[in-house]
Parts: sequence; structure tokens; C-alpha cells
Amino acid sequence: MKYFIVILSICSLLFGACVEVRAGVPWLPEARHFVPADSVHVWNYSAPDIRQLALRAFPEAKGSLLSADAKFWEQREDIAQWAAKLISHGNCVGGGDDLFSASQGVPAMMQTGACAMMWLMTGRSEYADFMERAIFNAAWHAATDTLLSADVSDRRAAAETLLAMPATMYGVCGDSLFVNYYTNATSRIPVGEGSAFTLDLITQMPISGVVKFRFSQLPAEGRFLALHLRLPDWTGCSGANSVYHYEGNEHATLPAIFVNGHELLPKMFRVDEKGYVIIEKTWFNMDEVYFQIPLPMLQVTSFRPEETGRSFLQRGPVVYVLPEEAKGFCFTSASETSIVSTDEAGLPVLSVKLFPGETGGGNEESGSKVFTATPYANATKGSVFFHK
Repeated sequence: MKYFIVILSICSLLFGACVEVRAGVPWLPEARHFVPADSVHVWNYSAPDIRQLALRAFPEAKGSLLSADAKFWEQREDIAQWAAKLISHGNCVGGGDDLFSASQGVPAMMQTGACAMMWLMTGRSEYADFMERAIFNAAWHAATDTLLSADVSDRRAAAETLLAMPATMYGVCGDSLFVNYYTNATSRIPVGEGSAFTLDLITQMPISGVVKFRFSQLPAEGRFLALHLRLPDWTGCSGANSVYHYEGNEHATLPAIFVNGHELLPKMFRVDEKGYVIIEKTWFNMDEVYFQIPLPMLQVTSFRPEETGRSFLQRGPVVYVLPEEAKGFCFTSASETSIVSTDEAGLPVLSVKLFPGETGGGNEESGSKVFTATPYANATKGSVFFHK
């Protein structure tokens, strides 16, 4: 990831001089730390894991530890300006420019890098939201481009961005552990000086929203830990700043959280202003945390300047592409979706019932039609946007 860090350093200086100053950034007293990527072993049930995808795209890609060292901390105001610029002018898949004709790897890497640094220095979940969007969509698309339209530098950037997932999945600070993504992983978590434990994360995200954590290799007397679970912006529960409006999630409620089979009462956890659920307790070997995140298909409206007035479909972190024949149809509250298959990378392919019209007013069953919605990550053509 030295390639990534060099570009991050150069771009932070270049953009710092030309972007409007972003005032009032809520900096942490000191930067957090990511758990090293080599300690996070991601895996998949029936498809290539994200490391395999990265190395297929660019075999020489390297992962490394991202940290907000003294140099980056001194440049935090410039990095904040750069991150705001990239977020404002990126696209809905976490890349840049046109979704099918422009390379997505480099802009995805730039957004992921800037947001990773901002997360380390602010702890805010919206930066993890943007990293997740870039990883699951723009970088994945560039890395699995079977038409090889992406050039070598773009494939390398895409591979570096995919490798950023295990490198930014967990963060630590004192007695706190922060979970940024939900994907299968067995990880060795260093907490405190000279101590570590094993954490298994078991899930079928983004096929199913069921998530389970299991603790092991803790001291016999247990260990106190504040577990911070990110509430993704697409759940409607995080309260984080977002450039997207997820229609239908305005009144979303927190999913029930269970510890060792017992549902937590509201007094047993809290939600902070940074967009995380916090469970503070002494944990013991084989303790388990379980919850299920709803994964409805959502119509999402973008507030980015280049995307104003346009909507797209998203389920969990995955943005979907519709065939060109779907133009003239709209997604409404009566639209139905179901998983029909999974693609080679393990992402769900959906059937979606749409209704005629482009204003959202048509719900006549006689005019409805079912279309196949394909993850942008593996799509080579089609339409992501439609006008509301």
C-alpha cells in the first residue's frame, strides 16, 4: 500500500490549497489505530474472499498498516478539505465520473484513503460509510472488470482499495474496539499493552443481515471492553452525516441485539453521536453477540452536485444496475424484490418489480414488470440512475 500512501500524501497537499476550508471538524484528542490487516483473516463461504479478488486484479498489490502518524496529524486540516472535495464530487459507487466509461479504481482509492485518515482522526461512522461504498462497488467493479477496460494503474488502485478492507475493518483505542464492516473474518485483536484476543465475525452479508460475533482466547477472569458496532447509513439508524437520502428508512429502528441469547435492554447499550452502538461489559471466552440488520431494497436520492435529482437502487452496501429496458419504469413502495442467485463473487442478484412512469406515482399491477438487478460490482452495462 505504499503506492496508496504516496498518492494520499501528494493529493492532500495539492487539494489543500484549492478547497474551501471546512470549519468545525470534531477532531479526537488523539488518533485511533486500525488493527493490522495481517491480523484480520477474511473469508467467504462459496466465493473468492476480498484478498483473492485483489490479487487476481493485481498480483503485486501489497497491504500495509494505515496510521495517522504525526505527519498526517499535522496535515489534518488539509486532509479534511481533500476528503470533503472527494466526497462532494465523487459518484454513487464511491468512484468518480461516468460509472461505465471512466476508470473507478483510482478515485475509489483516493476516497478510501482520505476517509480512512478522517476516521482515525474523528472516529465518525460516515467515513466508514464512504469506505464501504467504494470497496463494495467502485473498487470491486474495477478489480473484476473482465473486459480489461481498466488500465494497469487503475487495477492496481482497485486492488489496493480492496486490501484496505481488512486494514480498516477494526479500530482500537484504549479499552475500545470499533467494528466498521460486517464480513466473515477471524481476527486477532490487540487491546491494551501486550494483550490480545480472538474475535470471530460470522455473517452472510450482503446476502443476509444476520451478524454474530464470538470472543475467545480471553483471560480466564475476562476482559472489560467497550464494543462499538457501526450503524451503516443505509440502515437509517446511524444519525451520521450523509450525502444520500434512503427513502423508506426515515422511521427505521435499531435491530434487537442479543448477548449470549438474551436481548439487551435499552439501558444495557447506548448509541453515540458518531454513529456506533456501544456495549460495555466484561467479556468472557465464548461470549456471543447477535443481531440482524434489515436489508430491504432502497431507492436512494443523491445530494451530490453531479447527481442532484437522480435516484438509484441499493441493498445493504451494494448498488444495483438495471437493464436499459427498465427506463420509463419506477421503484415504488409496492415494488417487490427477491434474491434469484448470487454472482461469481458471492453478491446477490435480485429480481425487482417496477411500475410504469417516472414520477413514482404508478402502482398499477397490470403495467408492472419484473427486471433483473445486477450488482454494479460485476456489471458491464445498464443503468444505475433514474429520474425521480
